[in-house]
Parts: sequence; C-alpha cells; structure tokens
Amino acid sequence: MPLSHRFRRILGTALVASVATGALVATPLSATAAEDEDLASRFTFAVLPDTQFYSRYSPDQFHPRYGADPYEVQTQWLADHADDLDIPFVAHLGDIVDRVGTNHEWVAADTAMKNLENANVPYSILAGNHDVRNSNDQLDDTSYNLSNEPFLTWFGVNRRENLSTYEGSDPTGFSQYHIFEAEGQQFMVLALPWRASDATMAWADAAMAAHPTLPVILTTHSLLNIAPDGISPLETEYGLELWDKLIRSNDQIFMTLNGHFHGATQLVKTNDAGHPVYEILMDYQMAYEGGNGYLGLFEFDLTNNLIDVQTASPWVTWKPQETLTAYDQPFLENSMQKYTIPFNFAERFAGFTSTFTAGPADSPSLTKKARDILLDGFEGPDAITTEFPGNELDYPEVDGTLAHWRFNGLDGVVDGDTVIPDVYGDNDMHRVDPATTNAVGSTWGDVTVESDDVHGYSSDGAAVCFADSNQTTNRFSYLSTAADAAVNNSALTGGFTIETFVKMDENWDATANGWSKAVVHTGNRSQIPGFARTQWDWTASPTALGISNLREFQWTAVPGDPTKGDKTNWSGEIMTGAWSHVAVVGDPSNSTYTMYVDGAPVLRNAVNALGLAENPNMPWILGADWVDNAAKNGWNGCIGETRIIDHATTPDQWLTQRADLTGLAVTQAPTGELSWNTDSVEISGTGFAGAEVRVRDAKAEQVASTMVAEDGTWSVEVAGFHSGDAALSVVQGLGARESEAIAVSFSIADLSKGRIAGANRYDTAVKISQQSYPDTAPVVYIADGTKYPDALSAGPAAAFEGGPLLLVEPSAIPGFVAAEIERLAPQRIVVVGGTPSVSADVYAQLDTMADEITRLGGANRYETSRMVADYAFGDAGASMAYLATGTKFPDALAAGGAAGAQDAPVILVNGSAFSLDSATRALLDSLGTTDSRVLGDTNSISEGIFEDANEVTNSVRLAGANRFQTARVINADAFDSADRAFLSTGENFPDALAGSAWAGSEGAPLFTVRQDCVPQGVLDDLIALGVSEVVLLGGTPSLSENVFALTPCA
Repeated sequence: MPLSHRFRRILGTALVASVATGALVATPLSATAAEDEDLASRFTFAVLPDTQFYSRYSPDQFHPRYGADPYEVQTQWLADHADDLDIPFVAHLGDIVDRVGTNHEWVAADTAMKNLENANVPYSILAGNHDVRNSNDQLDDTSYNLSNEPFLTWFGVNRRENLSTYEGSDPTGFSQYHIFEAEGQQFMVLALPWRASDATMAWADAAMAAHPTLPVILTTHSLLNIAPDGISPLETEYGLELWDKLIRSNDQIFMTLNGHFHGATQLVKTNDAGHPVYEILMDYQMAYEGGNGYLGLFEFDLTNNLIDVQTASPWVTWKPQETLTAYDQPFLENSMQKYTIPFNFAERFAGFTSTFTAGPADSPSLTKKARDILLDGFEGPDAITTEFPGNELDYPEVDGTLAHWRFNGLDGVVDGDTVIPDVYGDNDMHRVDPATTNAVGSTWGDVTVESDDVHGYSSDGAAVCFADSNQTTNRFSYLSTAADAAVNNSALTGGFTIETFVKMDENWDATANGWSKAVVHTGNRSQIPGFARTQWDWTASPTALGISNLREFQWTAVPGDPTKGDKTNWSGEIMTGAWSHVAVVGDPSNSTYTMYVDGAPVLRNAVNALGLAENPNMPWILGADWVDNAAKNGWNGCIGETRIIDHATTPDQWLTQRADLTGLAVTQAPTGELSWNTDSVEISGTGFAGAEVRVRDAKAEQVASTMVAEDGTWSVEVAGFHSGDAALSVVQGLGARESEAIAVSFSIADLSKGRIAGANRYDTAVKISQQSYPDTAPVVYIADGTKYPDALSAGPAAAFEGGPLLLVEPSAIPGFVAAEIERLAPQRIVVVGGTPSVSADVYAQLDTMADEITRLGGANRYETSRMVADYAFGDAGASMAYLATGTKFPDALAAGGAAGAQDAPVILVNGSAFSLDSATRALLDSLGTTDSRVLGDTNSISEGIFEDANEVTNSVRLAGANRFQTARVINADAFDSADRAFLSTGENFPDALAGSAWAGSEGAPLFTVRQDCVPQGVLDDLIALGVSEVVLLGGTPSLSENVFALTPCA
C-alpha cells in the first residue's frame, strides 16, 4: 500500500537525519527528472465557501435528483485526494446552513464534514450570519445565548477536539484556531465568526502571541466585499474594524479569507510592519445550484515563492453527463478565480521567524494535478461567457420586445417632466406626482437618475434610485406607463421574459422595506375571473418582482389560467448595496416560471405555470408595490434598465450579454496592386447599426473610422498610403469591445524615381546624354552653358534628330564633355550660337570630333532659333510649332517634352513686339506648319503676335497663372498619358537645358517645380497621366530632397 504524502514528508525528514549520521544513504532524484517535472516544495490549502443552499436543498432537491448534494461531493473529493494534492488542511468560510433553526440542514452539513473526519483531514469551520440565531450587525458573539446556538451543538468544542490540528477556542466557542504542518513548516489558521467581539479579538491576539513565529491565515465569514463591476474589491465597515483592531498590528497574519458577499475578488493591504496582507473573497452561493460545488484550491509553492489559486468544482465533474448544462464548468477562470500571487515566504515572514525554509523539492505542480484529476474523462458543455459592455448600445436586441426602459442620458432629479424612454416602442414612463398618491412626505427629490454606481454588465450606464422609501411611514415614489400604453395590455398568455437590474440601498431595513416591489404590472388579482381566494396577496397586483423581509427576491404572478392559483419563485439571500440582474422566464414548453439571478437559476421555481393573467388597461410601474388598487411600499434602492419580451428567451439574449459583433462584413475593398499614385481607398461593408468601424494599419494604429448607419451599412475612406504592401485590419466596436478583425490587403505600385545630376551644369548634361543615349548617337548639338536662349531651341531640335544636347563654355570644352562626344562617336556636330557663345577655338576642337560640323548662329537669339528650326525640321517639315518668348526660359524649357512628342520645333520670338515678325511667318510657311501653340500669357507674348500666328496657323495660347501652371497647361495639351515624366526647376535653367532634349527624345512631359516642393497641381497631373517613373533633372541645389519625395507645396 503506497505511503501517504504527509507520511512521506515525515519519512523524508527522518532520511535526512539518517544521512547526517551516516546510517543511510539515499539516491538523490536526478536533476533532469526534477527539471522535467518542475518539482518543488508544495502543498494545497483547500477552502469551502458558503454551503448554505447545499444544506438547505439537500433532502428535497439534490438527493432526489442526484443521490447526493454538492457539499457531500466537495468534502468526499477533498478526502479522496488529500494525499494526491498534499492537502494538510481545509477551511470552511461560514454560512454552513441557510436556516439556522432547520434541523435537516445541520444534518446535511454534519454528513458532509464527516467525510473529512473519516479521512483524517483536519479542518476549521465557522459561523456565518445564517448559522446564528440573530445576525443583527449590532450584536456580536458575546450577545448570543450559547446554549441555544445550533452551531455550537453541531460543531462545538467537543467535535473539534478530535481534529489533529485543533489548538483551542475562545470562551464563546464560536472561534477556534488550528496549527497544521506542511513541508516541514507550521501554519496557524485563525477562524472567527460572523461578528467577533473585542473580547474575541483579544483572545485571537493572545493565541497568536502564544505562537509568535507562526504565519497566520485568518478566516471569517464577512470581511471584504465586491464592487458592482463584479471584479473590484470593496471594503466593508466590519472588515475595516477587523483590520484596525486585529490584522494590521499582527504581522503574522499574511492572508484573510471570507465568503458572504457574492463573487470573488482580492485586495492587497499593507500592515503596520510594512508588509502585504492578501484579503481574499470567495463565495458562489448565487451561482447555479446554490454554488455548483465550487471550492478554492490554494497551492503554496515554497520553492518558487508562489501561491497559485484556482476555483474548481468536484460536483460538476461528478454529476451524470446527461444532467450537465452550460453552467456546469469544472473551473472558473476569470482574473479573480484563477490567479498567481508572487509571495516570497521567507522574506514576508522574516519579521517574526528566521527559520522558515522550503521543504524538499519533490512535488510536481499540484494545480495541474488537480485539473488533471477533475478533467479525467470529463466532457462538459460550452460555458456561457459574459463580457463588460463597450458602450450603451452593447446589448442584444430581441425580436418580440414589448418595452425596454433605459435611463442613459438622464441625470439628477426625476420630476413630472422627465421622460423615461422606452427605446423599443411607445411605452415611455413618467414619474407619478407624489401629491396625487397616498404617499406621505415624498418629494420630487426622492427619485434621481444616477450613473456612478450601476450593474457592471448593464450597458445602460444609468439607473433610477428611490430614496427614503419606508412602508411604516408610507413614503414612496414610483414611475408608471401612461394609461393608454400598448404594453399595459401585453397579453403574455404564452411565454415571456421580464428582466431588470436592481439594488437594495445599504440602509435597507426589513421592517421599513420588506416585501417591497421593483417591477409590477398593476391591477387587482382578486378581480381576475377564476382566481381563487388566497391567504396572502389576495388584492395584490397580478404580476410583481420584489424582495421579502428576508432579503430574498420574490416573483409572484397569476398564470394565464388563474384557476391554478398564484405562482411564486424565490431566490436566496440578496446583499444590500449590491446590484443583481434578475430575469424571470416563462417557458411554455414545460409550463414553468424560472427566476435567474445573475445568470443562475434559483433553486425554488414555479411549475404548472403558463403565461400571465392581467387586469385590462393597467399600467406597469417601477419602484413600488400595488395592493388594494393603489401604490404602496416603495423600493428602497435603485432599478436599472428593464425589459419585457413576449416569449421565453435564453441567457445569450439577456441584457447581461453583448451585442453580436460577429456580423461585420467587408463588401468592397481594394485588392491586388494599385497605382503608385493611390493616396486613398474606400472600404465599405455591413455591420451592427451604431457600432464604430475602425481601420488599423500593420502597426495596429487606427487610421480611419466611421459609424455603421441605421440600415447596417458603412463606408470609410482610408488615406495616406505609400508604395509597397498595405495590410489593414477592420473591426467594429462598441466602446472598448471589438469584433474579430477582417484583413484587407493590397499593394501600392512603387513609383520609380531617379535623379540625374552632375558636379555642374556641364557634367549634368553629360550624365543626361549617357542616360538617354547609352550607345552612340548620329548627331550631337552643342550650346553655350552660360546662357539659355540658344539651348532652348537646340533641345527639341536635337531630340528630333536623335541626339543629345551638350553644353560647353564659350572658350573651352570641359574634359568630360569631350570624352562624352568621343564615346558617342557622332557623324555630325551642330553648334548653336555665334562665336560669342561658342568660340572659334572651341569650334575648331569640335571639328576634329566628327565627320561633319555645322554652326547655326544668327544676328540674335531669334534668328538663331529660326536657323535651328529650319536646319532640323526643314526637310521633314513640322505641322506643329511652339512659339515662346526669348526673354524668359521657363515656357520654352517646359515645351521641350511636348515638342518632342509632337515632332515640333520651339521657336523663340520677341514677345513684346506688336506683331509676328515676317521671318518667323516665312519659317512657319516653309515648314508647312498648320497648328501652333503660343506659350504664356500676354506678358510673355503679345496679343498681336498671337493674332498674327493665328492668321497663318490654327493657333492656341497655352498659359497658366504662373510658370508652373503654364508648364501644366502645355503638357495637358500634348499628353493624354505618360509612363515617364521629368521634373526641372522653374527657378533656374542650367540643369534642365539638356534635360529638355531628353524629354523631347522620350516624348515625355517635362514639368517645372519649385526648388523645395512640388506644386499640388503637378502631382495631380502625374496621377492623371498614370506616370510610373519620375526623373529629376539636377542636383539638390536645384531640386531638394523634398522634391524627390514629391512633397506637395503648402
């Protein structure tokens, strides 16, 4: 028979002692094995939270259905696996039973705890408020008649003395302390009752003082509460009293455990010694089946300085498969139900002991082992998950909704003019004037809308609160539908769902507020035909949800068949100051009323109940009861959004659930490769009306958003793209809650960009020649690089003849220019300009570089321009010609590309003349020119010249507001599309002179731009032309890096 783990601990200590004396040598566990199994010094501290409903419903519900109750199954599982999980101790947190004076509940508890006793598993157990005869907060453990307290009868000192860890009790017998050993160390558990007196706290001080080196876990029933969000901790008056009088000054107390308040949370506080104290709440009594068997497993990992907490249910995995529902999950996994506390044991306990050390590192993870044990062979249903709402729209709309009252958007006093909207129909509510009721002392200020404290799972974000309601003084207030509201005659003869959020005020009092109502369909049930007289509520309304004097939710209703009598559902005890979601579902499939509190069905529900009877034309009210045909007994607390549905629903449709964001669809989005000039794209689709559609880039940064329209459609423009892959994700969200993302991916074609620039204007011309004529060229045009007129006409001529334009100094040929001419090996060289522009010596040098050389130089720039045009185009003719002023360079420069595309010359004229000179007229005639373009406005070329040109050709003036706009107009006239475009400075000429010839040879547009930016119009034209490559002509002094980046001008 295998040794128990606890016994092996003792044996392990003996072995260590034996080794020290040489009596026995043990083979150590290999390091590899330890690493593989993550071995450490570990034990499990088990916690049993409130078991009251297990005890209460053991004989009449659990045993008839299952053959056992959750309490029994919990303790039997702990007993069966105490060795497997190294459980040295179990702590019960109180509320052992629900009704202190009901014997069968104590019998059930007794049976359950005997499972631990029979397995020699020690435990502590304490009295909660349900375990004492009078739980009045003003009383304490010294106020009770000890001889009349069932707790002391069933779990008194005599019984405790049989537990191996028991050390003593206080004089009342309600408190006790235990010392258990684990991993070679001792721990104290100090268990205090519902309300510990100062004397009991003094006893606790003394108990700790008697064992000053022991770390202490303090257990009690009520200490830490939970906030309305269901997660955050909320301190209580009594908890603070315990802190101030006992905990903070006793450094030995490192952890407190309590139940009572529904849920789970934790709070870390710092004691007087500057050390952390972990306050932990764990209570699941309002969960399915009164807690569904959930207990706490605290794994103390002394080696790794961790406390791993998990919430598990042996009951869930024990129940027959066919009985399981979506509520039956073996583990609870939220942040307050499964977590790890980093805890350096030796450091934390150093203030009172210097000998705390971990035991042998020989245990694998006990948390994992517990999970493996519970999940072995278990197959359960999917869980019902709940998320916090993202915003006020984050709830499921349900077809068949008759009314849905919400308070979002309201604030402050609810007076006679305040409208409580029915967001689904036309059943708005209003405050009933207190003066028209039989209320006493009620004021308008008694009813307010609050938004600071609401149920965490309600998306409404506001609630109506009723203050100072008191049935003993007849002070009350209420809200009501109008007399003609459609919901008044809702005829819920079949299924229905009525759900609301409610909270009792902290000062709620059973005498003043017991049996008050929150939601009521008014009327008088005694006047419903067929309804038999009852002892209670004979003249009450036919349908009501309220609270009993024991703080239990009560649903009371007359079913559709009134002869069946009234039907009632009951919850367990409800905490004051805490929000609850209540849903009552009438299911015609099995003729039941089922009440759900915070999602879990209560244990006392109504059967043989179908539909709801009603009195015709009677309003629905919030905030008061309705008896004897009048309102009374007002609700003392708050009521949140409330909804009525005309059929049975399931939890996934309730207001605690979230809107369905899974319906997001993208119906239109770009795909594949888009043009480089794509700056924005449109994405559209469908989604949840009112949701925000958010578009994020690959870095998860939001780049665009829009709202889903009422018809469920949306469209959003996303801008700011650059070349390369574009990876977007699209989600729809309600506040912080979002749908799964839909990927949208495409790419933006890369705009090829280049720059041609040399050390100076001459070198730039050479580099342009090398780029445009990588092999040889039949002809090379030469022009003076120190001034522009000759080159303006030479560029288009060179392009037409299939050669480059190179620049020289008037009296010298730069060496790299001579080398370029030699590389090109031209047959002809054409020198443009007279000897002042290109000297005889330079001409002579050029004569040695080609078979033929020609000088075209006139008396002035205009004659030279005509000579160039006649030389280049004379034989072939030119149906199109460009006329540009010879006194400014930009217009003629910009025309280089257009002229090349049209096989047209650029002819310079004296733009200030009143008429077109005869020589130019003759040239146009000799070239056979039928169309001409006059470049620039009348400040560049006079109207007289334009009119004369129009006489001999079909002339069009191409002019913009400035030089940059004029270049755009020239290109727009010549080009419908272009693969390549050239950019040159419009503020200086040298770099661009040779580039104009290249643009002409390519038949590509040439745009002039600023030195530090690109006019937006130019960018628009590049896009419109479908340009895929841009070449900058000149270095950064002429065209900055901003131009290279195509930065638009402001």
